[in-house]
Amino acid sequence: TSSVGSIWTSFFSCSMRGLAMADRTLAGYACLVHASTPVLDSPYERLYGKLLPVKLAVVIPICNEQDNLLELHHRLTAVFDRFDHVTWQVIYVDDGSRDDSVKIILDQNKKDPRFTLLQLSRNFGPYPALSAGLAHADADAVITMDGDLQDPPEIIPDLVGSWKDGAQVVLALRRSRQERGVRRLGL
Repeated sequence: TSSVGSIWTSFFSCSMRGLAMADRTLAGYACLVHASTPVLDSPYERLYGKLLPVKLAVVIPICNEQDNLLELHHRLTAVFDRFDHVTWQVIYVDDGSRDDSVKIILDQNKKDPRFTLLQLSRNFGPYPALSAGLAHADADAVITMDGDLQDPPEIIPDLVGSWKDGAQVVLALRRSRQERGVRRLGL
C-alpha cells in the first residue's frame, strides 16, 4: 500500500511481481527502488520492432491549493511533453477545498482534458483522497504526489526510467525539507 504525505513522491507499477531493494539518487531525492528481475512484459519491451505505448496516471490529492495549481499544471505539462510513446492523465482529487481550486481544475480540464477532477463530497483527508484517485486510475503505472509543489514534477522522468529498468515500486525520498522549526520536527 502507499502512504503519501509531503515527504515523498512515489511511482507504482500497476502489476506487481515481487520486490527487492536498491538505492538510487534522483535530483536531490534519495530514491529507494524496489525491483525484482526485469519486467519481461514491460510496456517498454519491443514487440515486433515497435515500442508499445504506455499509459501513466498522476494522482494528486488537492485541498485549498489554488495558489499552486497553475504552476503545477505548467510543470506537469512540460515534463510529459518530453515523453515519447506515453499517454498520460492527471487525476486531481479535490478533498473538500473551500477556495477556487475546483474552478481552476475545471478550467484546466476545458483546455486540456488530460487534467481531470475527482471531487469528494467533503474533506476526508489526504489518504482517503489518494485511495479514491488510485481507484479511478486506468493506467499501466501511477505516480502519486502532493499538490503543494514540494514534490517536484521534474523527477517524474527518473521515476519512469527506474520503472523502465524493471523496478515495480519507486519511492523518491526528500533529502531536505523547506519547513522550519516545530513543523520540521513533526515530519
